Amino acid sequence: MKKAIVISFCGIGCGMMIAHAAITRLPFNAAALPKGIVCTGRVVDGARWTDSTGENIVVLCQTGAFKSPKGDSEDSRDAELSAHQYVRSAPAWRRVWSIRDFERNCPLDLTATFIPGALTVTDLDGNGIAEVTVLYKHACRGDVSPAGMKLIMREGAKKYAIRGIMRISPEIDPSGRGEMNLDPTFAKAPRSFRDFAIQHWKKHEIEKSFEQP
Repeated sequence: MKKAIVISFCGIGCGMMIAHAAITRLPFNAAALPKGIVCTGRVVDGARWTDSTGENIVVLCQTGAFKSPKGDSEDSRDAELSAHQYVRSAPAWRRVWSIRDFERNCPLDLTATFIPGALTVTDLDGNGIAEVTVLYKHACRGDVSPAGMKLIMREGAKKYAIRGIMRISPEIDPSGRGEMNLDPTFAKAPRSFRDFAIQHWKKHEIEKSFEQP
């Protein structure tokens, strides 16, 4: 029986890498990314590893809030985030996939940020190819209503997602409202993918900060 190995790591954001024996963690340095790896904004987290596909890097990037170029008012702002996985294809790096999302034309409190410590690299099905999972939140709001949240899991070209709404601390919102909607793609995925994604969502579903870094 194949067993998972749990490897802790602390990069820019301190999280956890869960790896099968075929996955080896490598040092990740956001200040010294290889040539050809593109990040719009600043790198807020990342990881580097080897699996059966070769040496890989994933970077999470955020722009922070900036003035909307086509805003409806002077107060309108945008914010963007993106995640990219690259595999070394000597001597260069080839992009495997990208995730991009944003909030546009927001005159209120703007949020478009990755959840700190939620980046994971796993091999849940033990096939030697890593799954990368990211969580991020997005909102344009003028109160303490919960932000939207998305979980994206990628295994190469395969994409699985959970979309919904975060929960707010019971001290602020006793109703404990929240929402979690799994994409139909999970029905065709290994059960371990679905179980991990739901557990990971629930671990991070309570919103602890309303600030845009």
